[in-house]
Amino acid sequence: MRLRNDSPSFHPVHPLIRAFGPRDLHYAKGRGPLTGSDQDRIALASLPSALWNTGAISPASATLASAVTKAFADKDGLNAGNQALNAGEAVLFAYNSTPGNSRTRQWFVAVNDSTASFSSTDDLLINVTGLSSSFATGSLIPSLLFATL
Repeated sequence: MRLRNDSPSFHPVHPLIRAFGPRDLHYAKGRGPLTGSDQDRIALASLPSALWNTGAISPASATLASAVTKAFADKDGLNAGNQALNAGEAVLFAYNSTPGNSRTRQWFVAVNDSTASFSSTDDLLINVTGLSSSFATGSLIPSLLFATL
């Protein structure tokens, strides 16, 4: 995964979800603090305490904001019932911008701040569509996607 300043991933995807830029993330293009294998990771001040892959949000959501809310409400789609995303955890999920049309599927990773519920102003949300790896559904190792500054 390679992110750049001018990447569409940094543009707002919903009016309530703000874009993040170079001061919020360090990304690897031979610049910044990341080197070696860390170049394919999102650099944060600290690693999330857990990373979950919910897969495609089901049932389909009409908006990205509602898809993020569903991902935060049920981080582990493998187990019955809802397992809410805790403070400091991250979730990887897919959202179909046209419900029922998998061709419009986009992948996002969200990192929860110190408050358990989703906040469009305080939580990090990045469009990672095109991520070259495929991940198992359920619990993942945070260092697969993240590195520390």
